[in-house]
Amino acid sequence: MSHAPTDQVDAILRDWLADPDITIICGQWGNGSIMELVPAGRASLSAPRYTGAFAGLRDLHLHDQPHHLHLDLARLARAVYVISPSVCYGFRPSFEVRLCSDPNGVDRDYGIALAMRQPYDGGRLSPVPVRRYLRRLSRHHRRHPGVVGIRVVDGPVPEKLSARRIGDWMEIGACIEDEFGISARVTDAASLSSALEALRDTAS
Repeated sequence: MSHAPTDQVDAILRDWLADPDITIICGQWGNGSIMELVPAGRASLSAPRYTGAFAGLRDLHLHDQPHHLHLDLARLARAVYVISPSVCYGFRPSFEVRLCSDPNGVDRDYGIALAMRQPYDGGRLSPVPVRRYLRRLSRHHRRHPGVVGIRVVDGPVPEKLSARRIGDWMEIGACIEDEFGISARVTDAASLSSALEALRDTAS
């Protein structure tokens, strides 16, 4: 396995695209629009074609369709796992990985994101996709520690919804405990972030 950042991000992206229940996100809400693609397991990444300055170029294709994305993985050489409130889920946490150049600016500046498409079922956290996300996070963090980061965001959320935040954190903590057989006392963003960092040393 290559240790070059481009090759590591390539491997992470291919692993995500193999999941049939993801959403691909492009654009910045701060700029007024976001595009979401639902590939349903029918997206693939082209092989490397060039060396040198163009070694990071890849095409992400949707099968049987002309739609595609051009990516430069040399410029998106960090993969940050982000759990953050999303308006799509009534300001409950989304479960994403964002490819970016600067992990310090990942909240507002990233090239492409991939997210679990259905992390909730009937208003409650759905353990199956969330545990799949956690396994992927643990595996990638362990294999690619120089490339993978973790970011947990606690807000902002509307005041009337803030009371349920501790419940959201605790449900994610329960998924960690069930998946990895460890104790995870998760009650807020900081304790969730610590629990996720510890998963790097946990086999999955």
